[in-house]
Amino acid sequence: FTKDYQESGLKGLWHCDEGTGLNVLDGSGNNNRGTLTNSPAWQSIDGGCWGTRTDITFNSGSNISFDGVDDYTEATVDGMPSGASPFTIVIWVDSNGAGGSRIITYGAKPAAAYATVWIGFLDAATYRITDHSSAAGVNGASTGNWDCVVYRCNGTTASLFVNGVDKGSYTPAGAFNITPNKLLMGGSWHSAEYSKVYIDEVRMYNRALSDDEILSYYNRRKYTSGTITVTYGAEETNPGTIYSQWALRRPVTITNSGAAISDYQILVPIRVGTLGGQEIKN
Repeated sequence: FTKDYQESGLKGLWHCDEGTGLNVLDGSGNNNRGTLTNSPAWQSIDGGCWGTRTDITFNSGSNISFDGVDDYTEATVDGMPSGASPFTIVIWVDSNGAGGSRIITYGAKPAAAYATVWIGFLDAATYRITDHSSAAGVNGASTGNWDCVVYRCNGTTASLFVNGVDKGSYTPAGAFNITPNKLLMGGSWHSAEYSKVYIDEVRMYNRALSDDEILSYYNRRKYTSGTITVTYGAEETNPGTIYSQWALRRPVTITNSGAAISDYQILVPIRVGTLGGQEIKN
């Protein structure tokens, strides 16, 4: 399991793991590099809750701290659709108890009606998604720690997800007409609207992710569109095909009806017995 795993429609993938310098590299393969402006600070802690996984570890990682005054990171978004086409933005963000205004700005630069969208704050404890010109939007509570926040647009309506939970959707006053100029982390081009936050693991897709995909990403699991089933066969007496001393064996069949994956765990029942006075398990 690695942070770089390609998915359908992935056009931007910023791990924010460089830890130094003025650039954030794009792991999607589309060369949508980001540039740090006005000195955002590198934090030597891998954010995005990757550190909570006990079954995997990463060699290194970091996140970017924004001061809420004037610093930001701007990235190109080549390959993203325009107009009313679907898209999804996924970020991990920690408000650090401060919050602010805009966390992510995407679309036309400068901001234009229904052509620019935002992930931001209603207040320090509440996220909000909306667009330039709409009074409508959707709110979702922050945990005050690292949260996975998702803006999903299906072309007509936009939905907010926080930590895998759908917080609702809204329809803009006018039709979406996205101009995919730039993605800005930490603030907005429209007025001095910045946020004092930590940001990590930012992703952009040229399609609307499904609810299950969003939940899978929050859980730090690779998504599969199918179902993995585990079937246990009947116990076989004296199979003698693996270890001749085994008295019993129980075949296990794993079936995955979706895309190929390699990150899963299986609990296999065992039988306990003795052999030569010693306990054995199989």
